[in-house]
Amino acid sequence: MREITIIDLEIIFTRIIRKLKEQGISKITIETDLYNKIPTHKWSIYNKIEDNIVMGSLFDDIDSLKKMISDNKHPCTFVDFDRLASLLHIISEIENPVSG
Repeated sequence: MREITIIDLEIIFTRIIRKLKEQGISKITIETDLYNKIPTHKWSIYNKIEDNIVMGSLFDDIDSLKKMISDNKHPCTFVDFDRLASLLHIISEIENPVSG
C-alpha cells in the first residue's frame, strides 16, 4: 500500500507544469481524439482481451476541462480527474513517444 498527500500532488503538478515551460511548450496540439478507456478495476487483469471496449474522447475531455476555466461556477468532479489523466497521458505520448 502507498499513500500520497494533497501537498505531494500539488508539488508534483507544479513540477509537471514547470517541465513543460522549461521545454518551451506553451500549447499542445492534440490530433488524436478517441482512446480506449480501461476502468481502474480492470487494470490488473492482464490475460483477458476486453470484448466491450469503452471509448473516450480527448476532444470532449479538453472541452469539459476548459469549462472550469471559462465558468467559475462549473463544478470540478472526479470525472475531471479521469479527463486530466487522459490528457496527461497523450501529452506524454506526444513529447516522449513510446509507440514508435
